[in-house]
Amino acid sequence: MARYHELRLYRSKLEDIREIMHSMKTLAQMESHRLTRHIQQQHAIADHIQQVANDFLHFFPASLPSTESLNKTVLLIGSERGFCGDFNGEVLRCYEADFSTEENVQLIAVGHKMTSLVEKQHAVTALQGANVTEEISTLVEEVIHHLATQKEVASLYAVYQSDLTGEPVVETLLPAFTDLETANTTLRHPPDLNLPPQDFLLELTDHALHHALHRLFYSSLMAENQRRIHHLENATQHLDQKTEHLQRRMNVLRQEAIIEEIEVILLNQANLNSPEHPFGETDNGFVNNDANH
Repeated sequence: MARYHELRLYRSKLEDIREIMHSMKTLAQMESHRLTRHIQQQHAIADHIQQVANDFLHFFPASLPSTESLNKTVLLIGSERGFCGDFNGEVLRCYEADFSTEENVQLIAVGHKMTSLVEKQHAVTALQGANVTEEISTLVEEVIHHLATQKEVASLYAVYQSDLTGEPVVETLLPAFTDLETANTTLRHPPDLNLPPQDFLLELTDHALHHALHRLFYSSLMAENQRRIHHLENATQHLDQKTEHLQRRMNVLRQEAIIEEIEVILLNQANLNSPEHPFGETDNGFVNNDANH
């Protein structure tokens, strides 16, 4: 029975672990539900900004910088917590595939798990990642503040996990609007500006950068929670299988213990009924009392 009690204690621990994992999965599902609404809003804002930039650049194409800066800053968006598989490793490998031959690259790693992974191989500026939706605005301000401390304007890129594709992608954030340079439009009259074109583009770029950072962090956090849900589902299924196996093993041990108890009872009964037993019954049904003489 000692082995049976050991297995029962082990099963109890597995059940406690499963409850914790189930709670973590529920929290991730709740966070994903909240992020869905924010991401939908971000897509609507992105469409509006692109439309404004498209209209502006149609009439003022010379406002865009002619070349990208030789100095590059890459934002690696990872996770603050674990239980999301190879989430951070995939982002790092995507960065290395695209920027391994680049020089003068400054890395900003977002998230504790990402930082611990990157700093083993590269010099990096570490920022704490967002665990929940409400922390993203603070994170965006930290990134903007760090960029503002740079002496020279650098080309800014982001490597992050997209919630749409489920894979890491590289996106250019600065210089902004380079992909809209040749966009077609049917406008005939230039927009009325209260600022010089260069100043207007600077303000629009600042607005677009804030929005883009929010969008990327929302997308990354959504992808992280999706990975976490999938990872925890697999883990809880494995625990269920392990618990079921332990229960079957416990049932076998319990049956063996019951059989042993029955065998002991039958053996004792057989000994009591034996003629050689001091108090056993004789063939004629009388009790053998020879041991009393």
